[in-house]
Amino acid sequence: MTVGALALLAALALGVYSWSRRPIRIGLLVSPSTALGHEATLAVRYYLDAHPQVGGRPVELVVRTPSLNPDEQRAAFRELERAGVSLIVGAAVSQAGVVQAAESARSGLPTFSVSASTAALSSKSDAFYRLVVDTTACGSAAAKFLSSRYRRVAILTGASNRAYTEAFGAAIEDALAVERRRLSLGDEDAAIAALGEFQPDAVFAIVSPSDLLRVVGRVRATTREVTIFSSDCGMIALPTYSGQNLEDLRFISQNGVPLPRYAEQLEGLTERSDHKPAHTAAYCLSIMELIYQGLREVGEGRAALKAWLDQPRTYDYAYGRVYIDGTGDAIRERWHLFRVHEGQLTLVESLPDERFPEGR
Repeated sequence: MTVGALALLAALALGVYSWSRRPIRIGLLVSPSTALGHEATLAVRYYLDAHPQVGGRPVELVVRTPSLNPDEQRAAFRELERAGVSLIVGAAVSQAGVVQAAESARSGLPTFSVSASTAALSSKSDAFYRLVVDTTACGSAAAKFLSSRYRRVAILTGASNRAYTEAFGAAIEDALAVERRRLSLGDEDAAIAALGEFQPDAVFAIVSPSDLLRVVGRVRATTREVTIFSSDCGMIALPTYSGQNLEDLRFISQNGVPLPRYAEQLEGLTERSDHKPAHTAAYCLSIMELIYQGLREVGEGRAALKAWLDQPRTYDYAYGRVYIDGTGDAIRERWHLFRVHEGQLTLVESLPDERFPEGR
């Protein structure tokens, strides 16, 4: 073999080696000032530390942590775009999701939302994907359950992340078949006073995790015997709360009990971070597994990943099975009713979602 041929082989080998060591870049775009954003950051970092490579290539996390201000969200997205990330994990809240979905539609950069669920994001081919069910479907499921058991229902919508709370509250109100009243907690004192006048037999609170305990306490102090429900979002706060105000609190949730392999990862995250994780962490672990699957199958190219994610299919995730359609919208296999009993969250009932496409 000639010296030239040997040099060529050496150059090719060096090129292959260099390519194999070049990291695949994944972006993380969340606001750590929110409870959901903080937990998402912990979970994604935990997963990457446990799985530093995919397909023999190292994985690098590029993080941006803007506030929820739309201009800051937009600028941070474009920084990640210029940094060469293959895909973004972002939008822990709906307010951020609206901005990020517009950016993913503009750029074609696939973005997997942690938990944004406003129906304003639904039915769009915008390279924006979700594991969570949108607020219209959540509201319909909650209303169906409440209408079958109660005569007068009050819906309380929180002042934080209004893109989520107002859309969810409106969806429940529209679908309820019983007497109802929707009250905004933007003026909390006025809303609580109106609640006392209405005297419902059930209250559905759609509030941020940090507001849940206070709102539940005020409801219990204002109304006669009433059953209080919360959205999934409120469950995030449970590990940090205690007290009688939580007893008998109920949740209508799209999440059941974590599957064993995810439960093990969540326990590992707890041991490492001294943080008791909830749904957001489970979503992030599921999203990272899904992303790694895509990277193994089609590589790191944005267009290839988008085409792969655009194919309707059913995935296994932390709580069972989820179907993601061609627009990035999700349908879960089941809905779940939980109740706080003696300080513990207990699964009471699981109901199938009739929209779930069996056999897909």
